[in-house]
Amino acid sequence: MTTSRRRQWVMLATVLALGTTACDDNSPPNAIVGSPVAAAATERAVRALEADPGFAGEVVQADGRWHPLCAARPMGISPDSADAEDVTTVYAWVYCKWVPEGAGTTSPPDPGGLPALASPVVVHLGDNLLYELPQDGEEYEQSIAEIFPANLRKAAVDGSPEGSTAIRELDARVARELSR
Repeated sequence: MTTSRRRQWVMLATVLALGTTACDDNSPPNAIVGSPVAAAATERAVRALEADPGFAGEVVQADGRWHPLCAARPMGISPDSADAEDVTTVYAWVYCKWVPEGAGTTSPPDPGGLPALASPVVVHLGDNLLYELPQDGEEYEQSIAEIFPANLRKAAVDGSPEGSTAIRELDARVARELSR
């Protein structure tokens, strides 16, 4: 066998090995991060979370005096879809700050002192919004294993590599909201 032929076989074996690793049975049909569909579906999930009264009570009392503003980075979506409106599940890192209602009518609070949340989240979109956040403390990694597919668990534990960018975007939104 020639060296060129051997390289082709090694390349083929490598591609096949990588391909079968990427096709894990527990993976969402589209676990590709960075696609326009994943970004649009994640934005849709963020807006749904911001509007959800249950989510508003995750960090502060849901008394109508605070509302969340969020930014997120996708880890995966399901099902594999050509249209973000058809996505039913979003796996993402979400970064939120709770802003007081009518913040612009008083002296704005320090954005760094606002109640906040940074967490991986699973958002099930549909007629009734359902979201899943991991447990705090010792149950954190076990709850990650329970709510995230196997191929996304490492990203859910390690955090988003784009977290600092998402936080800057969130801080800009919060500053605009507080200056109104």
